[in-house]
Parts: sequence; C-alpha cells; structure tokens
Amino acid sequence: MTAEPAHEVDVVDVVTVRRDGSVPAAATTLVRLLGLLPPHWSCDPEIDQDRIRLRITLTQTTDRRTVCRAVRAALADPALRGWSLSDGSLDGRRAPDRSDRSDPAPFTRQQSGLGSVGRAQSL
Repeated sequence: MTAEPAHEVDVVDVVTVRRDGSVPAAATTLVRLLGLLPPHWSCDPEIDQDRIRLRITLTQTTDRRTVCRAVRAALADPALRGWSLSDGSLDGRRAPDRSDRSDPAPFTRQQSGLGSVGRAQSL
C-alpha cells in the first residue's frame, strides 16, 4: 500500500525577534501580535523566549504582500516596541498541509470564544 502524497499549502513564515530585553517576552508579544493581525488568518505559532515564528497560510484574499503590510504595521504599534522582523523573515514557501493532524489546530481569533487568542478547528 502506498501513501498518498502530502497536500501542500502556500505559507509565509514571519520571524520576529526581541531586540530589547526590557520588553515583554514572546508569550505576551504573541498575544499582542495576533490581536493586531486580521482575525480570519490561520497562524501557526512557534515561540522561544526571544523569538516568535508565525506560519501564516496564504489564501486567495491573503497573499504575501498583504501579510507583509499587516505584519509591518503591527510591529510599528507601540505595544510591540522592542520586537522587529528577523533578517530574512517573511519567507514565502510551500509547506505540508497539516489540516488532518491530530494535534491542536493553528491559532486564530475568529473561532475563539475569548475574543482574543484561541484554538480554531482545522479547515
């Protein structure tokens, strides 16, 4: 029996880094960053204390240029002072579609009952 080839989706990896040790660490900044991005975006986060990687799924209405503008505008907000894009960030590429994965789905605010950050069901 052969396995089906993995379905791929277009994504943009956004990597931000903390440049000022006196500002909030990644967990707090992730909540703030997601709050400044469109609520319908599918964002799969990975955080370390001084680094955030968001893998944002591209769609017909969310292209790489739209992501770049929104992320840059969000990082200009005073709530994200001390955080900036890492060199080589906003890397567009194809990634395996993990919509059938068994672990929790990417973060979005749209389907959260909290009104801020929550887990959404995979589409």
